[in-house]
Amino acid sequence: MTTPALQFDAATETYVDVEQLIWHTVHRFYKRHGGDLEELFSRANVIYMDALEKHNLKRAKFTTYLVRKILWGLTKQKQEESIHAEAVSIVKGDALKAVPALRMLKFDVDKFVKELSVDAATVARLTLETPGELLAMMGMKKGLMRARSKVIDYFCGLGWDIERVADSFQEIGEVLAK
Repeated sequence: MTTPALQFDAATETYVDVEQLIWHTVHRFYKRHGGDLEELFSRANVIYMDALEKHNLKRAKFTTYLVRKILWGLTKQKQEESIHAEAVSIVKGDALKAVPALRMLKFDVDKFVKELSVDAATVARLTLETPGELLAMMGMKKGLMRARSKVIDYFCGLGWDIERVADSFQEIGEVLAK
């Protein structure tokens, strides 16, 4: 049985070994996502203590586990802060700036579709009002490439050729870019 003093010494010794790794991981996160560097490092130290307790040597090396745990923890904190900031903005009455989906309320679908050709309007309506059979074709597997291929398959099933589908998507992009 180890004494608390002995456990503390082991944790301190381990910390000295991985301190540079913690700094590097926090700095990498900071460069990608921003934030208060000191606050991020402080949070990473708390995550380190948790990782020290929960690490299972049979599943991963400690350094690998620690880096993943720090990145996951900092990402989770950033997401929670973002959600909180959006909620505060909504409460303050600034909802249209806070939530991108609410900005779409100003988007007039009917006006948009009227600016499109018949083919492009069909593609746009399919996107906005996806029929059940297309959703069934996509199944449980997710992913952008699978969705694209199923949309193309759907239109090919309606008798469209790939060039017609591509032209429709290009037209939608041009109208949206106005």
